[in-house]
Amino acid sequence: ERAALPLHLLPERFTLTELQRTCEVILGRPLDKSAFRRRLKDEPGLVELEGEFMRGAQRPAQLYRAASGFRF
Repeated sequence: ERAALPLHLLPERFTLTELQRTCEVILGRPLDKSAFRRRLKDEPGLVELEGEFMRGAQRPAQLYRAASGFRF
């Protein structure tokens, strides 16, 4: 769980929910949403795209991307 994030499996811009679901598929089990997001708080491999959101039926979700130079 502390290994590198699977950002190479996601689109260029993604939500934390998409990242969590990808991690859950890899691990084969569900992850606690709040604990998952706490762990990502200071993750250097993630860059928040300020002002960019994915809109849908729910409230808008913040978009992220892999940091420059991120390598899996």
